[in-house]
Amino acid sequence: MFSYGITNLSDNFPGLVNISPSAFGPSVTSKDAAIAFACASKHSKNYCVTASVDTVNFLKPIEVGELVTMKASVNYVGKTSMIIGIRVEAENIHTGVKKHCNSSYFTMVAKDDDGNNVEVPGLILDSKLEIRRFLKSAHRLKIKKNRQNDFKASEFKVEKHLKELDNQSNLYAKILYRRGGSYERIGNYKKADDDLLNSLNINSNDPYVMNYLGYSWLERNINIKLIILAAFFLGMLFILTTNKCLSEPRTWEGLVERKNQFFEKFTNTPFNGKIEVYWPNGHLKETGTIKNGKKDNLWEYYHENGKTKEIEFFTLGILNGTREQYGSGGQLYIKATYKDGNLDGPWIYIDPYDGWLYKKGQYKGGKKTGTWTFFTMLGDIEKTEIWENGLKIFDSIDSESS
Repeated sequence: MFSYGITNLSDNFPGLVNISPSAFGPSVTSKDAAIAFACASKHSKNYCVTASVDTVNFLKPIEVGELVTMKASVNYVGKTSMIIGIRVEAENIHTGVKKHCNSSYFTMVAKDDDGNNVEVPGLILDSKLEIRRFLKSAHRLKIKKNRQNDFKASEFKVEKHLKELDNQSNLYAKILYRRGGSYERIGNYKKADDDLLNSLNINSNDPYVMNYLGYSWLERNINIKLIILAAFFLGMLFILTTNKCLSEPRTWEGLVERKNQFFEKFTNTPFNGKIEVYWPNGHLKETGTIKNGKKDNLWEYYHENGKTKEIEFFTLGILNGTREQYGSGGQLYIKATYKDGNLDGPWIYIDPYDGWLYKKGQYKGGKKTGTWTFFTMLGDIEKTEIWENGLKIFDSIDSESS
């Protein structure tokens, strides 16, 4: 098993850090790839290349200042390939608490000096854990192969898989709507009408399906007297349904974003109304107001466990006011102030595990300014910095050492 440690994340690896501040996922994955290469090369005693990245699971954030350990193991070997499992752990250096943050699986292929595939040594499975990993990888390979065969583009048949969907689901209604539209465009009107009407049977208030079906009938001159009446009815129903949608909370479904502005699909009308999105367990995920197509006023975000994740204020899509970020346990760890989209005002960072104030300072126009103070766990001042227009002009520790 390989192990690889990272300390002082923000100083040594600035590209790894999010604004949160936590490790940037793709950057962590690049480190995963490096240790997978090292592990596979040592086992095969040959140069190895990445054939695929089968799974990357981001489980918990890696916070700045934590000790990061990456572990790699050879879980499975074929003739010339290996599956390398990566486990990323982070440790709070103050408390010693460790957490499992990331897991990923790389398929690596061994190459000789001429670039040809070469056989790799087998595995000796000495423990129950190693046997479980080997069998799990073999099972995952079988599922992957079946999926590739079932969904091969040249052989895929929609009818074969539609029955796997819940006949009353919104997803099924959307597929019927889109397939019906495809049939209509190639002139297969019977199948088009069947799919569009079946879509309406599932979601009778879908204005887009009604609109599409009504215009299709008009173009085909189906019983013009009835169609005029139907068009009037459908038009009124479309208006009533749209107005109802505007007055009630919406999800992001049915909206598209263009140039940082949200519109109703198939229109140039900016959306106005309230957004509410829920986690699969029923807890609220995010909620806020859209005005003239842009986020406005208070927006609230929640963790899957129902605890507050983030609170922020907008003025027509621009951050203005307080912004607070919370850990999954509900503890505040960042509080900042924005003006016209830039950090402007007090900024504090609280240790997300122990709850002690780590540092505080001021921003003006998006740049650090004034005195920034850093604290120890006991609340004593550890050091101070003075900033002017984004440039550090004094550091108490540097001053003492000189």
